[in-house]
Amino acid sequence: MSEENGKKLNIESESKKTVMTQNAWIVKFNSTQCINNFTLTLGIEGSECQGIHKGDSIVIYRESNEVPVIVAFARLYQKRSTFVQTTFYFDSYIPIDAKSRLEINYITGNDNVSIKRLDWTEFESIFRDATGADFSTFPTISGESIQEQAYIRNLLENAVRDDLLGPANGPYEEIIGMSVRDRYLVGRLAPKETFQEEYDDPGVAKSSINPSGPSGRIDDEESNGNRDVSSNKSLVPSSVGLTFCVEGSVKELDISVSWGRYIREKSEKEDNNGKPFRAWKRIPSGGIESLQLKEGIIKPLIVDEDCPEVLIQGTVYPPLENGDRLVTLFLVNTQEKPEHNQDKAWIFQPEIIITDPKGKAVFRKRPVLKDDDIDDERETLEMIYRKQVEFAVGHGISVHSKVASDDKNHAIEIRTSVIPSYEIPVTETPGLNPEDRVAMRKMVNEGYLDMENLATLEQTHLTDVLSILTDDYQNWIEEQKSRIGKELKGFDDVAWAAMSKCEEILKRLREGIIVLSRDKDALEAFRFANKVMASQRIRSIYSLKRRRGDKVNLEAVNIPKNRSWRPFQLAFLLLSIPALSNPTHKDRTESVEAFADLLWFPTGGGKTEAYLGVAAFTMAIRRKQGNLGGLDASRGLSVIMRYTLRLLTLQQFQRATTLICAMEVLRKKILKYGGENRLLLVYG
Repeated sequence: MSEENGKKLNIESESKKTVMTQNAWIVKFNSTQCINNFTLTLGIEGSECQGIHKGDSIVIYRESNEVPVIVAFARLYQKRSTFVQTTFYFDSYIPIDAKSRLEINYITGNDNVSIKRLDWTEFESIFRDATGADFSTFPTISGESIQEQAYIRNLLENAVRDDLLGPANGPYEEIIGMSVRDRYLVGRLAPKETFQEEYDDPGVAKSSINPSGPSGRIDDEESNGNRDVSSNKSLVPSSVGLTFCVEGSVKELDISVSWGRYIREKSEKEDNNGKPFRAWKRIPSGGIESLQLKEGIIKPLIVDEDCPEVLIQGTVYPPLENGDRLVTLFLVNTQEKPEHNQDKAWIFQPEIIITDPKGKAVFRKRPVLKDDDIDDERETLEMIYRKQVEFAVGHGISVHSKVASDDKNHAIEIRTSVIPSYEIPVTETPGLNPEDRVAMRKMVNEGYLDMENLATLEQTHLTDVLSILTDDYQNWIEEQKSRIGKELKGFDDVAWAAMSKCEEILKRLREGIIVLSRDKDALEAFRFANKVMASQRIRSIYSLKRRRGDKVNLEAVNIPKNRSWRPFQLAFLLLSIPALSNPTHKDRTESVEAFADLLWFPTGGGKTEAYLGVAAFTMAIRRKQGNLGGLDASRGLSVIMRYTLRLLTLQQFQRATTLICAMEVLRKKILKYGGENRLLLVYG
């Protein structure tokens, strides 16, 4: 968070301690506006609700057959405004049954007015009549429900956007005490001459219309819409753009462009001596232009007459084989950099929105592969993500697409996004839901994923249990094979290749089970790894709850749910067992035939637990193997962990430390694991 925001929060928190305002408002809501739990979006500018502030109470109502009906009571936490709408974010929200009706005398005056001030005593009376409770019981969002947690996450995302991109205080904000470039770190387009001072290479210092890639050059010789963004070395680009695919029959598109420019003026705020501050005042800029899709270079378009040196330019490419067209557009800042007050020549918060004039879904999937391209990996990715259609690609910026509700292969809108977002689905253990595979449900219900249970199973029983996993995987492979050429069309070669790789994985999984059934040391190391993994999981959950202030004992969290593998984690361990157990295994001696396994999973999916399980097995089997080639296997380095992000490094260090502690506790009980040689974790 910026220093300015930090000061602002401190000031607000101090003022809240001393001043308790009781302002109330009544807000009319209609069918054209949007209301969700904890948010209300109205089609009004921020200037129409300037008097509403954080902490104010609100009655939200709508008209039903010309009778006012209460929708909810809320307390304002934050408001965000644009040219055309204002969104209220609440920290308290109570939906009301539709039968609760407002007395008609509270609704007076012009019915077209969306917001009216309400006397505080009247608000308390309405609240009491509708809820049967006193206003002092008005609850604040606790974050206990999933909906509340998602809402709080959205508030955090908004705070990050405000702090990094802006405008934090609305479209007409003022910035006092710092430059705009210091206030906002992303979403900035520099004037032309910026390059000459920041780079010694005169080739990079040329006009920003001409450099390649993100700075806006259009390459006439290219016909596929690809931009060479790698040659632009600037850290302060003068342009952003996108390439998208549109139906060949489309003749015209609407381009909506917006940005913020800041000018140096006297502020409306004054210091203690009554003298106005000097401030950077934001002026919303941009406009809408109609683009005729004629093949060739697009003549530079001026979208805001007040900013004639901020242009839209690009290229409409020849039709593809299927008749679709690729179009590339750039928003380019061609202003000269002044000697003083240089921020006025920069543009901030840029955005480009492309739509069809009639709102039709005219955007198509952007071609990735040509017919003569031979790239097995890209073809495989095309198959896997065939339902995740890429309509556009950004140049120096990200893009978002609004997909048609009735056709996932067409989009209604393409827009750029300086700070993109994507919601990743939660990864859950298969077998918890009735619709999951029968074998997975059996693994969960019988406790066959429970680490403590796996550590105690007899060898034969363990083999049978693990075979449930591999047998179901074989059944799944056969099911996927039956879909090729039927449900899955157009990817036969890569689909069969993928199934061959799956069968290779199946073979290796079964090899891991065979090793556990024949190698006594491997079996003991497997049991040891499961015991310590269960211990570190329980201890981690217990310590987390204690840090959060929960009153809980160790026995309360020591349940199967908290110490169970996810199937892919157990499979990852089985894949690793043969090579770790046998120093002469081909994965350790034959580089061409060797496998290096990589887990590709979203954050929170359980990768670390899988890695830690393999690490525990590795350290255990090394200590069981004793003398190997004249070397003491119970000593030396076993595992290297490296993370590129500092906060992630600290988190993983904590988890690895918990595992090492659990292993050392068990090692002292079972001295055959390395004797008196301690298990150590070195951080450096």
